[in-house]
Amino acid sequence: MVLIFGCLLLFGLATYVVGQGEPITGTPWEPFFQFLFVIYFIFFIGSFVPFLSCQVRRIRDASGRGLWILLGLIPYAGGLALTVITLYPTRKSLK
Repeated sequence: MVLIFGCLLLFGLATYVVGQGEPITGTPWEPFFQFLFVIYFIFFIGSFVPFLSCQVRRIRDASGRGLWILLGLIPYAGGLALTVITLYPTRKSLK
């Protein structure tokens, strides 16, 4: 979620700052920001799966089920619920 927001923020900032409120299409800055957007998108794709697996592992460590990650699909409340779940203490092992 943070990566998506950062990507949108980066693109919006580039559009506003370089174009001074006008779209950057047709300006000399367009190739630079397209390159920057591609690099950021590659970073997003490369870090999405590890981030997801770490979050599922943390939920399972806190005595939850891995499918609780789907709570994140609920706007606002889902993200808050996942935050609370990940803040639970680690369960004690029965070994």
